[in-house]
Amino acid sequence: MWSGTGESTATPSKKFSRLLRYVGGDYDDPATYAALREELGKAKRPLFYLAIPPSLFATVVGRLHDARCDQGARVVVENRSDATSPRPGS
Repeated sequence: MWSGTGESTATPSKKFSRLLRYVGGDYDDPATYAALREELGKAKRPLFYLAIPPSLFATVVGRLHDARCDQGARVVVENRSDATSPRPGS
């Protein structure tokens, strides 16, 4: 939304949500990352939020690199540890 003065009246969360994209696919399929690369367009500082098992981190980050999706990118890794699991030393 825009006000009569030409300034945006959208909330920061609405502005942010318009920037979000989701590309589904197989973690180890190069076609997934080709589709992602296309969706990124001219994005200069993409952020990848990884809510995946730790065993897939290397695969996904490697595929992001291979598809040149990592240029200027940031990766956020969600801590997926099970809060009910015993802690080391307990």
